[in-house]
Amino acid sequence: MFRFIQSEKRLSTAEKTLERLDKTVRDLQLDWEEMYDKFRRLYARISKRVEREEALRETEGETQPDATPEPSAIQGNGSHPGFLTPNQKKIQQQILRRRSGQ
Repeated sequence: MFRFIQSEKRLSTAEKTLERLDKTVRDLQLDWEEMYDKFRRLYARISKRVEREEALRETEGETQPDATPEPSAIQGNGSHPGFLTPNQKKIQQQILRRRSGQ
């Protein structure tokens, strides 16, 4: 009779452990699915941005075939061509000149 009670206790412990592990696996699977969705959305946004930049460069190349890159793009001082409007680029150049003491 005592063996039956011990077996029942061990079975109950095993069931609780199995339920806990099952819940952990479900939580991890949900976390993975959420992370995958975030990655997929981020990758799609980056791909669209690259496509827009390439299209912009192609149209700029058609309108200005002999254009040279901007000095800021050559120097690599952190400004990305195509991200700023002409007015913003002008203001940025003024700020950079002030910072450099000119």
